[in-house]
Amino acid sequence: MNVNEVVANCMAMVSPLGDAKGISFINHLCDRSIFCIRTDKTRFKQIFQNLLFNAIKYNKENGSVTVDGWETDDNFLHLSVTDSGVGIAEENYGSIFQVFHTVDIDPKHPSGGTGIGLAVTKLIVERMAGRIGFESKLNEGSTFWIELPLASNEEAIIWTDDLAVGVDPIDKDHQAIISLLNQVSLKTAEDADFDRAVRELMDYTHYHFRREEAVMKACNYPGLEEHRKLYRKRDAQTNDIVDTWRKDPNPEARDHISKFLRDWWRNHILKEDFDISNYTKGNMRDIWKALDKL
Repeated sequence: MNVNEVVANCMAMVSPLGDAKGISFINHLCDRSIFCIRTDKTRFKQIFQNLLFNAIKYNKENGSVTVDGWETDDNFLHLSVTDSGVGIAEENYGSIFQVFHTVDIDPKHPSGGTGIGLAVTKLIVERMAGRIGFESKLNEGSTFWIELPLASNEEAIIWTDDLAVGVDPIDKDHQAIISLLNQVSLKTAEDADFDRAVRELMDYTHYHFRREEAVMKACNYPGLEEHRKLYRKRDAQTNDIVDTWRKDPNPEARDHISKFLRDWWRNHILKEDFDISNYTKGNMRDIWKALDKL
């Protein structure tokens, strides 16, 4: 997707909403190179428009909304929306991406928006292998930013319908695991954050395979024992390479961990779990009962 083109179209569409407040719009992205990213165009427009709507909604009279973007060191597009508005108090930072959170504003301010809110925006961005964050000062304004993988980024894994195996609890597990995999693949993360992401991924993997084995038993999947052996083998391999990195935390070892885990999960979802899904048809009631017992 050509980001520059879509960003320009979105800004042209929402700018009339700022006319009543005299808000000016500045697009620095158009002065830069053309950026192409791998993403869902409809979802991208939805989240970007939401950031623009908020920049208008929480802005001051005769304020400004500025859009900019650049390539990061780890092959993502960093896209920012900066307003000159009311800003956010520091005590509210922790709740900005929580469901139903809003900032009190003048009821006369325009309330147009996408209706998805920042909590859902964050969820969508992470599903698209991205990141979201903000900086803000009270009474000075805010900058909300997203980072999405460039078209040349081969490490980020994006959840699509092609990865769905058709068993809702398993698909939701896989979505969570892919989000954690992308955190593990983040080259700019500090060692402590990388270690935390690996621990969370390994913990969630144990949880997922318990649920997956319950599904297999409920639908009499004939490859249960082979699946269990393969998981134990890969789990042991993961522990070995992670322990090696912890003894000597270097970039090459981190890259090895990330690649091993990405390859594991791509094969697991696209091959092993699609085979299991052939046995789940007509057994969903038994599957839900088995999962409820865990």
